[in-house]
Amino acid sequence: MPASKAQRAATAERRTKAIQLRLAGVDWQTIATNLGYASRGAACQDVTRALEAHLAEEKESVDSLREIELQRLDRLQAGAWSAAAAGDLRAIETVLRVVDRRCKLLGLDAPTKHEVRQVDGLDAEIDRLMALMGSRGEGAAAPAATE
Repeated sequence: MPASKAQRAATAERRTKAIQLRLAGVDWQTIATNLGYASRGAACQDVTRALEAHLAEEKESVDSLREIELQRLDRLQAGAWSAAAAGDLRAIETVLRVVDRRCKLLGLDAPTKHEVRQVDGLDAEIDRLMALMGSRGEGAAAPAATE
């Protein structure tokens, strides 16, 4: 038998309170006791389901917005396509910007690689070179600089 509107509202209110308590750091047993759950596992399961449902709704919303933006980009590209294909440089730039935006929106671009150098490695190399210079003797001439 389907739940009545009043039952659904009461369940939603209890879930909201349970989530608020959990976010405040309250343990599952206390939440179960205070809000009338059968056990701490039941409280945990209810909150988990509610959060998963919320995340699913958020994903659907994001997917819908992404689709709307893709349709807008399609219309913009279609509007500039003929001029771009005919060689109009401004239209070509516009189409390329639209394509670039679509690639970013869809995550099609390869991730940017960054090189990270550790200062410790540089310090170790400096120490090694200083030790090498010290082993030559203090009176030894420094090697000539090459250009």
